[in-house]
Amino acid sequence: MLLFCGMDTNLYESKEITPIDLLFRVYDFVRLTPDENKWNLKSIEDNYPRLFRYKQILSILKAYGFENKAVEKNDSKYNSISYFYDGYFLRFDYNEKKDIKYNPDYNSLIKELNEERRKVYKAEKRYYENSDPELYYLFRQLKSFSLKLYDLHYYHWNGSETPLEKGFYLGFLQKAESYLEKCTFDINKILSKLIDPLERVFTKDFLIKEYDFPDIDIIEIDIENW
Repeated sequence: MLLFCGMDTNLYESKEITPIDLLFRVYDFVRLTPDENKWNLKSIEDNYPRLFRYKQILSILKAYGFENKAVEKNDSKYNSISYFYDGYFLRFDYNEKKDIKYNPDYNSLIKELNEERRKVYKAEKRYYENSDPELYYLFRQLKSFSLKLYDLHYYHWNGSETPLEKGFYLGFLQKAESYLEKCTFDINKILSKLIDPLERVFTKDFLIKEYDFPDIDIIEIDIENW
């Protein structure tokens, strides 16, 4: 079973939160709130399913350090969620020599990506020594693939309206599922390291204590309001 937010309750029942859980929670929130202009408390305060998803996401973003970075950038275009969702946290800074500078925590991932590029393109090592991948664009591309997989699986659970249609679609999906699982695993493996190169895992108890994570059952909120 592919685990995508909004379809597998494990996302909200789990007592631990990983970088990919954060991403999937944002996918779920964006699906419910596609208008980015409404990614704020005032716009969704009367819609509890959106409101508590939003508040929990903000707490997780704080734990991973994204909210502080969004504030530091002082760019009115970005709130904490869009700063994360658009991959803005990976926009590199240039030093005086115009070289790309990344947080040293990304060194291991960059080395791994360069090794993969050498395998794929069979290029000489020196070709990549001064050509590190641009992580911002990589995040956006992989997120795009991830979203397509998310939409495909979300339709699997919610889009089929007739038994015949659902039966046909499920038959197709079952044939493709092993391939989709591998694609999802490979993409998420890199996305996880892009979101947090240390791949930290936070317990809900820790988030509640340290980051004001709302101790709310999202599944119950959905049932009560939908």
